[in-house]
Amino acid sequence: MWSTAREVAAGDTVIIWLTRDQVQPLVVTPGKDFNTKFGNFRQADFVGVPYGSKVASRTGRGFIHILRPTPELWTIALPHRTQILYLADIAFITAALGLRRGSKVIEAGTGSASFSHSVARTVGASGRLWSYEFHEARFKKAKEEFTRHGMDDVVTLTHRNVCKDGFTVVDEVDAVFLDLPAPWDAVEHARKALRVRPVLPFLSTFLSTFFAAAAAIFAAVTDDYDDDNRKAARRGYAASARVWSRC
Repeated sequence: MWSTAREVAAGDTVIIWLTRDQVQPLVVTPGKDFNTKFGNFRQADFVGVPYGSKVASRTGRGFIHILRPTPELWTIALPHRTQILYLADIAFITAALGLRRGSKVIEAGTGSASFSHSVARTVGASGRLWSYEFHEARFKKAKEEFTRHGMDDVVTLTHRNVCKDGFTVVDEVDAVFLDLPAPWDAVEHARKALRVRPVLPFLSTFLSTFFAAAAAIFAAVTDDYDDDNRKAARRGYAASARVWSRC
């Protein structure tokens, strides 16, 4: 993911740290200027600068820091196409899913891809993230970002209505994360994609959505109940009943 070189090169995606509340991504393009309230910067001057450097403006009015992108910085700086998951949510979900190096995961939908970047780093080259986005413009923008950030070997992005058409993998993934308006419509499709002892969480900001999705999950679990062995586990599905509120 992203450049691993010590110094900035033309075409690199960098994070420009202006202030604590002003952080933004930039694709370094020599020949263009970068104008801020702290002064004017020629992007050609960024080339060859070590990551983490403090760079003064040409007018001497101020300075910026040029940082190497990380999933955490990307979440802070990314262009918003939708509401996003922030670091506390991402950490909680990653722990709840039990994600680690080599995990195979589905997320739907991609949105602004904040969660996608963190998952891609977590699962690494030995894992895989299948990400699905219904909205065509958001799909195209996410595809462009994943390619520029060097994530194509880890992330498979698909333009698809998963509630209607399901997922493109069967009996393969360890976990499915549903961040959808109607996650209950994707539960049965998710069940088919999951392999042994899966985890199926979903994000809900409204109680009505939460209860509808929870009912669909528990119905899917019940369908797998072994009537011949009343003590048998229901194929090990873990359905977590949690409500996350946002202020």
